[in-house]
Amino acid sequence: MTVNGVDNSSNVHWFDNTNNSTKKESSPLDKDAFLKLLVTQLQYQDPLNPMNDTEYIAQLAQFSSLEQMQNLNENIKTLGLELLDSIDNLSLGMSVINDNIISIAEDLLEKLDSLITNPSDEEESNIEAIEELANMKKAIESYISVY
Repeated sequence: MTVNGVDNSSNVHWFDNTNNSTKKESSPLDKDAFLKLLVTQLQYQDPLNPMNDTEYIAQLAQFSSLEQMQNLNENIKTLGLELLDSIDNLSLGMSVINDNIISIAEDLLEKLDSLITNPSDEEESNIEAIEELANMKKAIESYISVY
């Protein structure tokens, strides 16, 4: 019994039930398409000359690698989006902190300016007492140095 070769172009179309007008022209094969292609290949292989087991293992390894790469790509996309969100949140937080620091510094400068330009009566009396103590210290130091 002789088995003729299989024409792949006439046998592969059975699993593609999408309309060709809505199909993306440049989309790469995904893992589902790869599995369907593998199943079709196994279904239509020559029973007297089956696929070599090393070819089958190689195809399974390719499928496994493809799936892992797709999962890695999705994980990297997710990580990148989370990183961008974190950067946005950090930037917002830093601007709020910066605004608070500037506001506090401006308040402190205003209070210092008001203390220097308009000291209260109590502050003026404290300044006068400190000046009198400084003069007394100088007088005592000069008296001790003479005697």
